[in-house]
Amino acid sequence: MNDQNRNAVSSEDRIASARRAGEAYSRALQDVYRTIAAIKKDKSIEPAARKRILQGLYARLSWKDIKISFNEDVIPYRVGVSFRSSISHTRLVKAELKKQGLSIARGGNPKLRDREFARALGVPTPRTIMDSVALSEIVVQPNTVIKPVSGSSARGVFLVSSDLKATSVYSGNVYETFEEGVRKEFGDKDRSWIVETMVGTYEQPAHDLKVFAFYGEPVLLEEIRRNVGEEAKNLFCFYLPDGEKTIVDRKREMFDGQGFPRQVLEYATLISKNTPAPFVRVDFLCAGNDVMLGEITPHPGGTYHGQLFERIDKMLGEKFLEAEGRLAADLLRGKDFNLYLETYSSEGQ
Repeated sequence: MNDQNRNAVSSEDRIASARRAGEAYSRALQDVYRTIAAIKKDKSIEPAARKRILQGLYARLSWKDIKISFNEDVIPYRVGVSFRSSISHTRLVKAELKKQGLSIARGGNPKLRDREFARALGVPTPRTIMDSVALSEIVVQPNTVIKPVSGSSARGVFLVSSDLKATSVYSGNVYETFEEGVRKEFGDKDRSWIVETMVGTYEQPAHDLKVFAFYGEPVLLEEIRRNVGEEAKNLFCFYLPDGEKTIVDRKREMFDGQGFPRQVLEYATLISKNTPAPFVRVDFLCAGNDVMLGEITPHPGGTYHGQLFERIDKMLGEKFLEAEGRLAADLLRGKDFNLYLETYSSEGQ
C-alpha cells in the first residue's frame, strides 16, 4: 500500500471515529435527560436526596443542553454555571466589543498598560528602566529584570545578577549573559522587551501571588514558588480570602504556603472594580513588605476542563455571574470607566 492510500485510510478512520464520538455523546446526553425526568417523577426519593442527585446531573450540562422539561430548574439549581464556560463566553463577547472599537481586558498581557492603569489607581509597580526596546537596544544592568512586553507563564522573564548572569524564571536555567539565555530559550524570535527594577533580590527574588478578582471581589489567591529544589519545580498554594487553604486541582504540586499580605486583596479589589469586565486575575510580585503589580491576566491558563475540580469551577462560575450582574447594574447606572478606556484605548503597548 502506498503512502497516499495509507493516508486515505487513516483519514477515513478519523472521520468514522469522529462520527462515533458524536453519536456516543448524543446517546450519553439523552441518557442524562431520561434520568433527570425519572428522578423528578419518582416521589419515593427523599427531597434532600433528589436535590443532591439532580445537582450532580445538572452539573454535567452546559447552557446549550437545557430542555423545556427542566428549564424552571435553571436558576435554583444554577444549571450550566461554570467558570470555564464563562471565560470562553466572555472571550467571544470581547471579540465583538473589539469590532466596536473597545479593547476590554484583552489577552496578550499588555504589561506597560497594566502598570500605567495600576499607578493611576495608586497601586505600586516596579520602576521601568527601558520599555518596548529591541534585543539589540537593551543595556543590561545588574539587579534588574528583563521580560517581554507581552507574554505569560513567566516565559522570557530573566533575573540579572550583580555580575550580569541571567536566570530564566521560566526554566530555572542560569546563563552567563542575558543574550545567551534568549538565544537558548527563544532563538531568533523578534520581541519587544522591558527592563525594570527587581522586586526582592537576585538571591531571594519576589514570589508570585495571583488574585482571582470578580469585579471588586477577590475570591481565590494562588501563591507560586518557582524552580524550587534540584528538580526546579513550580510549587503552588491556594487560599480563600480569609486565609483558609484550599486545593483546586490534582495537577499542580502543592506546598505549605507562607500566606499573603492583605494589600494584595485591597489592590486587586481596586483594580478589578475599575475594570469593565466581570473577571480579571491580578498578579503581584511580593518580597518582604514590598507588594507590586506584576500584570493583569484576563484569561488565565490552568482553568480549562480537567484542570479545576468541579466544585471550584462551580464556585468561581457563581462569582462570575454575580460580578456580571453588578457590572451590568453599574453600567446601566452610568458608572464612569474613562480611566480604563483611556489607558487601554489603542491596540499598541
